[in-house]
This record gives sequence, structure tokens and C-alpha cells, in this order.
Amino acid sequence: MSAVALAAETVPERHYTHHEGRGATPHRSNPAVIHRELATLDARAGMNVVEFGTGSGYSGALLAELVGPTGRVTSLDIDTYLTRWAGLIHHQRGVDHVRCHAADGTGGFPERAPYDRMVAWCTPPLLPQAWVDQVVDGGLIVAPLPIAAVPNMTVVAKIRVTGGRPVVEEVFTGGYIEATSSPKTDLDLPGRWVDWENRVPAPPGSPSPGAATTTTSTPAPATRWTGC
Repeated sequence: MSAVALAAETVPERHYTHHEGRGATPHRSNPAVIHRELATLDARAGMNVVEFGTGSGYSGALLAELVGPTGRVTSLDIDTYLTRWAGLIHHQRGVDHVRCHAADGTGGFPERAPYDRMVAWCTPPLLPQAWVDQVVDGGLIVAPLPIAAVPNMTVVAKIRVTGGRPVVEEVFTGGYIEATSSPKTDLDLPGRWVDWENRVPAPPGSPSPGAATTTTSTPAPATRWTGC
């Protein structure tokens, strides 16, 4: 049995996704897909791991099992409601080596860097340079990335950072909700999109191609992006 399958035997999925105090959270991914991404991530005992997109907390709990008590997990989400609930559920289960923080993950989280592994459950417009900068040499990033200027046209990439440069080793079908600088209330609408002519994120308030106009309540942070 794989390490992820063993971790899934220990972590009570529905306790996170359908917690009796919070109720079901729509901000969650198919468990089978979570297992696939974490198998690709190859997180091991003692590693320092960060995830972007806390969701129900289930993926963070799996990561905590994979890295064990000598490792540590940082979970970031733009939605404070999600990070508080996930943190509470982790605490209730006695999982004390996961820390949940409300933050825009596209800037990474330098306070707990460098990371051996990174996994994203949201799609940035391009691979953030901060992610590359905060990974150890030889470390892995597993993240969805857009491949065309069309909403939801994405792949999931396994990226190895070597000598400060990201190299895609494998790609898989799939994708996740777009990364935004404020919580989304309508999960059916795209979030950020990319100005592909200049290869930069479009400014806040710009319309997504083929979608309704979306705005953010605060300006997007200045973020450096890599062309990977």
C-alpha cells in the first residue's frame, strides 16, 4: 500500500469535509485527485511542506501524516473562515505540526521557508517566482497551471527546482479554482486571468475572456512570476 493510501486510512475524510460544527464545505477537491497529487508530491517524514489552498483541511491532515511528527506543514488560504476551521479541527484531533494561516499564497510564505515540497489546490495565472525562491534545491512543486488564455484550460504540473530554476518533469490532466486576492463567493466564475501578450496577470477588475467581470476588494499584491 502506498504512503498516501496509508495516510488516508488514518485521516477521517468526512470529519474534515462534513464537520458537524461547520457543516459541509464546498471548498474541497475530489479525494481521489488529492491522493494523486500527494503521491506525485512525494512528501516524506521530516520534510517541511506548504500547501496553497486550505479547503476543508483534509489535504493538510494527509500531509501531516506523510511528514510525521518530525516534519511540519504550513497551510495557506485567502479565506480566514477556512483556515480557522481547519486549524480547529486539526487541534481537536491532536495534530499539532500543521499551522494554518490566512494569506495570499501567490506570495509564498517566507516565514517558514525554505520548503522541501509545495502543493497548490488553486491555479495561479503563472508560476509565482516566490514559490521557486522558497523551495530547497532539488525540491518539488505540484501545482495547476494555465496553458491557454481560456478559463479553466489547465494542467497539473510536477516541477523540480534545481539551481533556482523550475523544470517541469510531468504533467497531468486536471485543475483547480483560480487563485484570487480575496475569497470567492461564486465558485462557478473564473478569478484571475493572464495578459498572455505580456505574460503578466491582468490588473484587478479586468474582465476574464468569455466571463463576467470580476473585481477584488483590495489591490492585488505585487507578485513576480516565472514563465514556467
